[in-house]
Parts: sequence; structure tokens; C-alpha cells
Amino acid sequence: MDEKEYRERNKEISELKAYAGTDVDPLRYRDSLHDKWIFITFALIIGGLIATFIIGGMGYRFIAPKVFFGALFASSITGLIAYFIPLITLKRQISYLRERCTERVTGRCVRTGEITYSTAYAAQVIMPFYRTTKEEEHKSAELYYDPEYVIEFSGKTYHLCERRFSLSPASMDSERTLYIDPTAPTVFFDERRYGSEYKEAKEKCFAGVGSRIVFIIITAILFWIFAM
Repeated sequence: MDEKEYRERNKEISELKAYAGTDVDPLRYRDSLHDKWIFITFALIIGGLIATFIIGGMGYRFIAPKVFFGALFASSITGLIAYFIPLITLKRQISYLRERCTERVTGRCVRTGEITYSTAYAAQVIMPFYRTTKEEEHKSAELYYDPEYVIEFSGKTYHLCERRFSLSPASMDSERTLYIDPTAPTVFFDERRYGSEYKEAKEKCFAGVGSRIVFIIITAILFWIFAM
């Protein structure tokens, strides 16, 4: 990538970030709550290590293992909570939109908004879990979509766009059933898109939960042994 291409790509990323907005909806998938639990998890691990060395250096060697495995067990719990937060917040967002968007309309796609994975990732405007295809080596070139729809409601024309990219494909001039908030028609719910994202997110989340539970059990046993 030469300097000109680099500047153009950075410009595109900046425009995408500005387009998506900087205010994070508390129900959005990239909830700051997720980052907080990740921070707590690492803080427990690092704090436990530091406390173990300090306590061990003071001569309380029988207490040091209790502190270490206690911190490790606590961090495994907070890590599991952090792991589920993106899925939980996605579910909350779906429930919120279903409750709010009650008017059924037909939208016609006037813009697919397709960009590559690498650009969408850099701009942090992808829907949950950075969903990619199974062919990891091709993910940088994989296309993500942020379709814009036109609807007619109460005698007026509205353009709807969620400003979040996903693998859910969109085709120009195709029609899709959408649900809008009758009091604020630009707020809408794309049931097909969210359903696809939630299914993928749920499968991916639960596929990795087994190893995390095993780790929690192991750390709990070690903590119990050294706490006796």
C-alpha cells in the first residue's frame, strides 16, 4: 500500500466513524460494559500476581497460593461474564427494537453500502463478534453491507440506514419487510438481519463456553484445596 492509498483508506475510515456517530447507544452491541468487565478480569489476574509476590516475600508463603488461586478463580468468573455481554446486549437491542418498532412497512434498497472487512473493522462499525466467513484467509476482502432503504409512510418518503455493517447481504432495488417506530419513522428494525446476526452470535458464543466452564471448575478446585 503506497502513501496515497494509505491516506485514502484512512480518510474512508474517518468518514465511516463520523457517519456511524460517536455516541454509543447503551443497548448497542459494543457496550462499554463489556470493556469494563474485561478490565476487571485483567485487573484481578495482575493484582493477584502482585499480591502473591508481595505476600510471599513477606514470609506468608502459606497464604500466597490462596491469594493467587482466589484471584484466578474470580477472574475466570468475570471473564465468563464479559464473554456473554455482547450476546446479552444484542438480545436486549433486539427486544428493544421489537417493542418500539411496531409498524410494518416495505423498504426498497437504494444503496448496499458494501465495504471490505478490513475497512469496516478498522472503523469499528461491524455488528457483534466481528463475524467473518469460515475461510479466515479471505476475511480481509469479504464484503460487509450497510443497506439503505426507502419507505413510504403517512404520505412521506423516508430513507432508513442503520449505520452498522454486517455479512447479511443486500441487493439494489430488492424489497424487504421492515418495522418502524410510527412516531419516529427513521428508527427501524430489520428482523431478517438481526435474526441472522443473533443466530450466528449465539452459535459462536456457546461453542466456546465449555472450555471456560472447565477452567472455572479447575480454578475453583485449586482454590478450595489451598484454602483448606
